Amino acid sequence: MSNTDLRHRKPDVQPRAIPNDVNPKVTVPEVVEYSKKLEKGSVLRGLIKPSQNASSNPNLIKIGTPEYVVVCGLAGVLVAGGSHLLGTPLDVIKCRIQTNATKFPNFGTALRTTLAEEGIRGLCRGWAPTLIGYGAQGFAKFGFYEVFKKQYADMLGPQFAAQHKIAIYLAASATAEAIGDIALAPFEAVKVRVQTSNTVPSSLHKALPFIYSREGFGGLFKGLPPLWMRQIPYTASKFVCFEACIETIYKDILKKQRHEVSGRDQLAVSLVSSVISGIVCAICSHPPDVVVSKLYKDPNAKLWEVTKQLGFRGLWSGLAARILMIGSIATMQLFVVDSVKTAFNLERPKQ
Repeated sequence: MSNTDLRHRKPDVQPRAIPNDVNPKVTVPEVVEYSKKLEKGSVLRGLIKPSQNASSNPNLIKIGTPEYVVVCGLAGVLVAGGSHLLGTPLDVIKCRIQTNATKFPNFGTALRTTLAEEGIRGLCRGWAPTLIGYGAQGFAKFGFYEVFKKQYADMLGPQFAAQHKIAIYLAASATAEAIGDIALAPFEAVKVRVQTSNTVPSSLHKALPFIYSREGFGGLFKGLPPLWMRQIPYTASKFVCFEACIETIYKDILKKQRHEVSGRDQLAVSLVSSVISGIVCAICSHPPDVVVSKLYKDPNAKLWEVTKQLGFRGLWSGLAARILMIGSIATMQLFVVDSVKTAFNLERPKQ
């Protein structure tokens, strides 16, 4: 073996005793404590920048988790049920204009006639089915929208999802709304009957069995197809317009990412986008809304007969009242839910 081959040589380590008059400066407990600090990252916290992902934010609520659905769903119950409840007087006027244009030809006449015949109580008819029905619908709509949006994007792949965002927004919102409308349908039937007919009891607990005893489940769910015709365009246009407005404002006007903008400015962006989306979705979904009101008022009415009878002009009756009511409701819903997502630290999809 060559003298230069050091592979088989033992290291020249000689044990040396520490003199009695020398005390070690670092004790074993101090070493252990220092090791614990390294594990926690307290020593290196100022030297290493945390990564910008979910692991750097342990309190982030991930999309698709039960916690995410519950938070968004409860926010949906609050804004959908609560906002429609506040809009009940406008809803009464709108439905009466749509179903009895002879007696209620316009907003002012409908309001004066209702107050003269029934007083303030007449403007509150149908508040209970409104609160419960739209609360259940709001849970499904806002709870499942982001979940479906993520699932569809994962199914189609990141490249396709990035190139076809609008299609994914449409599919996700339509799916979530279709589920919510199943829960809404029987309460919508009760609401319209209570608001437009004097023969139906005015309270929910009496009106629901009253309609069921005479028409069965068919009477409670016969408006589901036109309800889908009304609500799916409403929700799809609302979410798509909102998403498009948000992206346009950040990308083309502010030229910043969401996380680069202050919380106050984020709320301002959400508010502007909500107002625009509220007006758009009210217009897009108005003709089916007229048909739904007509169908629920008359137990014997048929979808195509009602549509033919109304004609093009009749399909747009009560539009001003609906823009005022639905535009305000949609604005409130989108703004509050987006604020809740920020407040509860919910994950946002990557743009």
